[in-house]
Amino acid sequence: MHKTFTVTLAIVALIGATSNARLNGNSPLVIHVVNGAGYPPLVTLNAGQRGPLVARDDSGDAGLTKIVSNFTRYAESPYWGRLGYAVIGPKSGSGGGTEQWLGTPFTPTANHLATKVEVPVKYYSGTNGVTVSIYDDDAGVPGKALHTWELTNLPSSPCCTVGTVSYKRGVPLTGGKQYWIVVGTNAKYAGSVAIWTLTEFAHTQKNGSSWATYCSGSGCSGIGIPDNTWKLNTGMFYGFAYAVLGT
Repeated sequence: MHKTFTVTLAIVALIGATSNARLNGNSPLVIHVVNGAGYPPLVTLNAGQRGPLVARDDSGDAGLTKIVSNFTRYAESPYWGRLGYAVIGPKSGSGGGTEQWLGTPFTPTANHLATKVEVPVKYYSGTNGVTVSIYDDDAGVPGKALHTWELTNLPSSPCCTVGTVSYKRGVPLTGGKQYWIVVGTNAKYAGSVAIWTLTEFAHTQKNGSSWATYCSGSGCSGIGIPDNTWKLNTGMFYGFAYAVLGT
């Protein structure tokens, strides 16, 4: 795969078709490997980019409340580190300066203070770093950033590393209200290309999931996203792996 990552903005359909794949009974099951027209293309990581499956070590979460988690609980993998979607900085050499961010919604069931966010994001090329933010909701898409972190030293092979950002003061969350985890770039990481890898739940693939893509630049029309805006992708086969913790 070409390191400038122009392939991400050029391909509309996925490399494969419907398939079934299971590593073993303890590992994630992927029912479909398919991507709909008009959606950002999935990125399939080759064997050298994947890394070994290992169990999730969440000992660092002791004492925190799990506000929401989309990690799987398979014995050998907390997420599906074989497929993902790209976060692209405007100076990465992709699509004539095109920028692409990703957001996934979550709704806490009660009032909380979010002090920690966990996301599995893989380094692909360019500057090694991304931003991770909690956003409020604006009519079903990300609205205003409530807090933004920088996540650096991304692993070259994701599985099964989980990136962590923390904020002692915390971000107040209201129960029953929708928020967003957004992975993007800033001026420091404008040259970055990173892959946010996927969760795998049977109900996600059965019922579909929703998440949003922000695109800015000349390459946006190639993936069916209006320039400089968020697009809500609904009925997706895949959802992003993440967790929000706090008090």
